[in-house]
Amino acid sequence: MNTDKATKQAWGALWILFGINLMNFYDRQILGPVAEMVRKEWTLSDTQLGTLSTAFILMYAIVGLPLGRLADTWVCTMRCTSYRYCAWSWHWYYLQLHEQYPVIWKK
Repeated sequence: MNTDKATKQAWGALWILFGINLMNFYDRQILGPVAEMVRKEWTLSDTQLGTLSTAFILMYAIVGLPLGRLADTWVCTMRCTSYRYCAWSWHWYYLQLHEQYPVIWKK
C-alpha cells in the first residue's frame, strides 16, 4: 500500500472516530437540557429525576468498562467497535420505529 493511500485512510478513520466520540459526548449530556420536560411529562420528583440521571451514568460505566476491555483485547478491534455501533444504531432505530420515546420527539 502506498503512503498516500494509507494517509487518506488514517485521516478517514480519525474523522469517523471523532464523529463517534462527539456523538458519545452529546449522548451523555442530553439529559441535562431535557430534564425539566422529562420530569413534568413523567411527573417525577426531583429525587426520582436524580436517580434517573445516576442510573444512566452508572449503566453507562458498567457496560462501557467490559466492552472497552473486550475491544482492547479482542484481535479484531475495528470489527468489535463496528459491531457495537451498529447494535447501538439499530437499537435506537427500533425504539424510534416503535415510538418508545414520544415525549421527547413529538413536542
